[in-house]
Amino acid sequence: MPAPPATGQPGLAATLVDSWRYQAVAFTSGSGTVSETRGVAGILRFKADGIYEQNLYIGDIANVIKGTYRIVGDRLETTYQWRGAAVTDVFDVYLDPSGKQLTLTGHSTLKAYYTLQRVE
Repeated sequence: MPAPPATGQPGLAATLVDSWRYQAVAFTSGSGTVSETRGVAGILRFKADGIYEQNLYIGDIANVIKGTYRIVGDRLETTYQWRGAAVTDVFDVYLDPSGKQLTLTGHSTLKAYYTLQRVE
């Protein structure tokens, strides 16, 4: 069993533990061009034991991943297996004051913005 997620912001890891529904995805290229993606669906689940499960669908493309996560400072790190190698993605985390909308900003060549709503 993996270690529980580390907490940089007090309580942030515990606040994320829940199921979140994908609402929107947008990407920004190196030139600053923003493209919004339509047809986004799926669920992202953070479990208290540091495991996460993602079932993200963008149109006909499924991005189904299971791995571990942890909070480091103000960032979320997710680690999973991709084609036999461990991959870690890093995201800035913004949780709105109501605690119902989550925005994850990914750090890669194409900057990705994921908007999720807490499943109630």
